[in-house]
Amino acid sequence: MTAFSASEVHAMALAAQISGVVSLLCTLAILGDYLYRRSKGTAATSSSRIILWWTLTDLMSAPGMIASRAFIPAAGELPSALCQVQGVITPFAYLSSAFWAMLMAATSYLAVCWRWSLRDIVKMEKTWFHVFAWGVPLVLTIMPIFIATGNAPVTQAPAPLFGDAVYYCWISPAWAPYRMYFFYIPIMVCFILNVIMFVRAGAEIFRVFNEANTMGKVSSTPRARFHARHRFAFKCAMYLAVFVLVYGFALANRLTTLIHPDKPIFALALLQGILLPLKGGLNAIVYFSSHIMARAGGVLYHSGDSTDGSSGQTGASASQSATHSRAELGLSSRTGAGSAVPLHGSVPSSTGYLRNGGSVPPASPVVARWPESDVKNGPLGGGFDKPPRPTYNGPQSPTTGSGRGTQPGQNAPPTYW
Repeated sequence: MTAFSASEVHAMALAAQISGVVSLLCTLAILGDYLYRRSKGTAATSSSRIILWWTLTDLMSAPGMIASRAFIPAAGELPSALCQVQGVITPFAYLSSAFWAMLMAATSYLAVCWRWSLRDIVKMEKTWFHVFAWGVPLVLTIMPIFIATGNAPVTQAPAPLFGDAVYYCWISPAWAPYRMYFFYIPIMVCFILNVIMFVRAGAEIFRVFNEANTMGKVSSTPRARFHARHRFAFKCAMYLAVFVLVYGFALANRLTTLIHPDKPIFALALLQGILLPLKGGLNAIVYFSSHIMARAGGVLYHSGDSTDGSSGQTGASASQSATHSRAELGLSSRTGAGSAVPLHGSVPSSTGYLRNGGSVPPASPVVARWPESDVKNGPLGGGFDKPPRPTYNGPQSPTTGSGRGTQPGQNAPPTYW
């Protein structure tokens, strides 16, 4: 039994079902777009794969929200097997979704603040990311089943673990503190870590951008200005806003009902019923809007779903786009390949990096970097470990590639990478 009236419970359940249907359709649209891009040969980036797994968690949670109260046992009855399955899979999917959201922030944080190379990130993503994002939520979900013995903490009497959770069959009100211990507290931890990592990475990006700008490394075009700073901040802010909308009202509602179980707030409960199942739909808004804005130009111009500005390009075009982006901002990888070196003299106008001649102060020895595009042109399937670009101021300057080697009687162009 709940403290809400029958009409209020019906309204909340109906809202959850409608949001679940919308979320399911939007999730299928994201998966369809992902598979379509792969079929066209677009290389998968580390972030796009994280979005894929994130989307699969939305696909897992949608059926439970659509079923809603169909499996909730009547008063005095024990929960059925379907009720228990719903009470395990649905919270597991939501917890895993929150962990994948945190790992999305972690990839940007590791690349920008710790200067991890794409090789390191991909290794972590393909092994430990999955262990963490699937294993920890699974442990948190099944642990209450084994420890919920004896009297329930709320009623101080024996009671089944699963029961009426208003929107679907989950941990019953008699065991309400377990909802906080094994679901909402981990969600709060994920949210706090998300904010910390986004703020740290964003601050580092602003610092490097301003440093590069003062040294004249950033061209004056809108594309260069928006490429890193606004794109990263705007896109991360959208995903973070989705996280707040989805879990913020749910957390506020559960805290209210835990503190005052006899005086729940219907508005908070209704907002939870609308926004929590709508997670897949809100993520789809961010996913497709970022692609639309990447094609149309503006703050997400040429961005795609990676952090190098390759916009899902493959082969040489992606590598050139990533190189151009890093060169504009003076960013380098900690692996040493393609690392930035001090600029001296004037750079030819064809490079677009400096419009005015003159000497440029050397770059900072420690700068943040963007991970290269995860294109399948490297020894391990990624666009990393590319050989350093040739220089043109030595007696043995190569003439391959661009065909701009030093000719007899000509001044050697400066080294700019």
